[in-house]
Amino acid sequence: MIYSIICSFVLLHVISAALPPKDVYSAVIINAQDSPIDCQVIWNKPDGNAFESNLFSIDEKMQHIVKEHVHQMDTWEARAAIEEIRCGQLSLKAPFEGVNSPRANWHFTVTANEIISGEADSDTIKY
Repeated sequence: MIYSIICSFVLLHVISAALPPKDVYSAVIINAQDSPIDCQVIWNKPDGNAFESNLFSIDEKMQHIVKEHVHQMDTWEARAAIEEIRCGQLSLKAPFEGVNSPRANWHFTVTANEIISGEADSDTIKY
């Protein structure tokens, strides 16, 4: 009995350690509202520090592409993960719904009441 509990615990730990990160590195923000909105993106750098984009406007029924940020870390480069998206009074924080592995070009749709995380045309990052 104790042996099976210990084995289950070890197996669960190994499986959870092998899960890929649920990071989003670049995005498409779609304004589904009938008026322009001002947005901002907050990234988390690999060293744990956050940084913010400047405010940018998205016209009604238009989209904005959020490009990936790569940072030089001593002798290697690392991607910054999108940590939060703010548009008007709305905010959506990671982990984003539907993201199960590292993603590029993840779609976010801004409606009158919420920012929706969606997969349309998103790319899975291959390692």
